[in-house]
Amino acid sequence: MRSFVDTNILLYAVSHDPVEIAKSRAARILLATGKFHLSVQVLSEFIANAVKLHKLGMSRKEAGLYAQTWSEEYEVHPLTEEHLGLARAWFEPGKLSWWDSLIVASANLADCETIYSEDLNAGQIYGAAKVVNPFANS
Repeated sequence: MRSFVDTNILLYAVSHDPVEIAKSRAARILLATGKFHLSVQVLSEFIANAVKLHKLGMSRKEAGLYAQTWSEEYEVHPLTEEHLGLARAWFEPGKLSWWDSLIVASANLADCETIYSEDLNAGQIYGAAKVVNPFANS
């Protein structure tokens, strides 16, 4: 089964916040279970959030190294005009934010059946991809 990972999974996987221990553990276990699909957008969002002091407070170098490691471990998809067009189908009717619409489009264009995310509605199906919240029991 092909699965796509949202940015929040990556952020939790490297978090050392005591409040997020259960989610951090769940994210690390999930990422260790197989090959996942990511997009350039997801890695970019990771870096942008990881360096914020109120998020993870990483150095730019450390955040970049995590993104590089994941890009070597998982399949990373670029954003194209096709992604923009497909994302509009979820964005324009007000179903999703623009950034979430791009994630849904990326997952569908990568032929993923599952999107692991805390931010999207668990159980919701977008195109051929169903959202699963890996923290539902955390």
